[in-house]
Amino acid sequence: MHPSLRLSPLALLLVALPACSSDSPQEANMKAGLGVLDQMVAALEKVSSKETAQKAVETIKGLVPQMKKLAEAGKSLGEPAKELEAKYKPQMEALQKRMLEAMGKLMSYPEEAEAIGKAMQEADFK
Repeated sequence: MHPSLRLSPLALLLVALPACSSDSPQEANMKAGLGVLDQMVAALEKVSSKETAQKAVETIKGLVPQMKKLAEAGKSLGEPAKELEAKYKPQMEALQKRMLEAMGKLMSYPEEAEAIGKAMQEADFK
């Protein structure tokens, strides 16, 4: 895998988002975060040419501010409730699997893969 496509920002977002309890601000934040991740994965899944890879780069760059905001909100909301962590675990795992598969296809477009990796690093959730 290309070194610039580290999953650490994704992993950190997935850890930060589950700080939830039913119908709470935490759950709303989690749902929003999963929605943003789904948009990111959907953009990557559409990659079939250099042009569509470049569109994915732009989409992900556009999602970085939202990702940062949601990660910050997740951190401020505290530790995840076990029930919500369990409730959303299948959805998070499915997104992560789709992400890995889509990123594998992206390796055919090294310049775009590097740009996507840099965009994801800009969303540094540390």
